[in-house]
This record gives sequence, structure tokens and C-alpha cells, in this order.
Amino acid sequence: MGSAAGKAVYVVFDALDDADAATKLGVATSRETVFLGERRSFQFGAATPCYRVDIKSHTVETGASKIAFSGKTLV
Repeated sequence: MGSAAGKAVYVVFDALDDADAATKLGVATSRETVFLGERRSFQFGAATPCYRVDIKSHTVETGASKIAFSGKTLV
């Protein structure tokens, strides 16, 4: 995230649908919070795979902002 306005994003993994994602993103105990400049690691494996990721900025974004995701698969 590049703007001063967006100091955090909220992240939800594996919501059932858009309505479930919106509900979980709106409740602090149902989401992960990632702050500007913070690097977080979330691990998923064969027993608990991740099929969906939903994100929402905690404020309205203005200007150019960027969120980078990276992943790796263990073999």
C-alpha cells in the first residue's frame, strides 16, 4: 500500500461467498489486520488449503496504492 490514507488492510481467508466475506471483513475478530509496511506470513497446507482471499482497506484509498502478494508451494 503506498498512500498515507491506507494504513492497514483487513484480510479474510476462505469466505463462503461475497456476503460471508463482507460480514467477516466487518468484524475485528473474524479478520487479520496487516499494517502499512508490515510483512505477514500465512501458511496453508494440503490439510487446510486456501481457496479464497478477500481484502479491504480500513480507509478509502486515494492516489496510487499497491498490495503485493507472494506465495510458494512446498514439495
